[in-house]
Amino acid sequence: MGRTIAVANQKGGCGKTTTAVNLCACLGEQNRRVLLVDMDPQGHAALGFGIDPERVECGMYELLTLRDEARRPLEEARIRIDDHLDLLASNVLLSALEQELSGREGREERLRSALAGVRADYDYVVVDCPPSLGLLTFNALRFAHEVLVPGEASHFSQHGVKRLLDVISLLRERFGQELMLYGLATNFDGRSAFARMMAEEQRASFPGVFLRTFIHVSSKVREAAYCGQPVIQYARHSRSAREFRALADEIIEQESQAALLELHEAVPKRAMEPAAAQEEVLFRLRAPKARRVSIVGTFNDWCPDKVQLRGPDAEGYWYASLALPRGKHQYKFVVDNAWTVDPENPLQDRDGFGGVNSVIEL
Repeated sequence: MGRTIAVANQKGGCGKTTTAVNLCACLGEQNRRVLLVDMDPQGHAALGFGIDPERVECGMYELLTLRDEARRPLEEARIRIDDHLDLLASNVLLSALEQELSGREGREERLRSALAGVRADYDYVVVDCPPSLGLLTFNALRFAHEVLVPGEASHFSQHGVKRLLDVISLLRERFGQELMLYGLATNFDGRSAFARMMAEEQRASFPGVFLRTFIHVSSKVREAAYCGQPVIQYARHSRSAREFRALADEIIEQESQAALLELHEAVPKRAMEPAAAQEEVLFRLRAPKARRVSIVGTFNDWCPDKVQLRGPDAEGYWYASLALPRGKHQYKFVVDNAWTVDPENPLQDRDGFGGVNSVIEL
């Protein structure tokens, strides 16, 4: 069964699509069967292969929509790029999907359901994510086994890696899902002492996370994108082509690790552990200007006075750790007497009063 890699970073302009397009082309060059899935409504993955996304008649929206009259099968959406590489393209229509799925049960599993059997056809399925941690990215992470985080050697990139590590912890806690995360230095300027210092700091802050490969700043990558070609086609002997080939080599080296990930999925970790009556759950909310934050839910009779969060910390977050029984729980935060759902949790259920509550299932 093939590996599934989400290319994600909530920061824009960090090279996600460039990385996804060129990685897929290089994996295909090494005779791997590859599917590139574009979950970004900007549709730039198609542009990377010279395809106008606005002329794509069947793409990711048509695969994931709940509208029967618009939904189309996978075979109609699949675009053959070459003998080893296929594309599921996207365009601006996909931006309507989050609103369409709002409040719907199972909305975070739409991609996983639509591509349920596709991994058997490919060695690699690479998902290009939008620059956010919204529902489209959450769908990609629920589908993936691994996450590749491209980013510049900067403080903002470190923050992006930290945020994705938090999301991965959330997925592990709530679904028992194991995700491997890799950082990739992109747009790297080796002549800059500051860039070299930040790269060293990143590797020290996240030991074992960042890949060996560096993707340096290069006009060849921008020219290749403008011409609608991967850089290994546009300038196959350039430094950028060598670096993306090195990235593909490093990813391929990990294939033995990917086999272990599949074993974890076939035999979930929780199935091998003794059942526990309760599980410790960490709740957090960013509210730097709040004076008082509490959490209410089915586990405390919706009483705002029972559980107060500690905070705020230096980043404005409030925290509470609760031991909850196994099962499904609805909850909200109360911020200075205003009730609000958890903005970091896309799982929601209707509350019976015309609104919604956040949901956690243990």
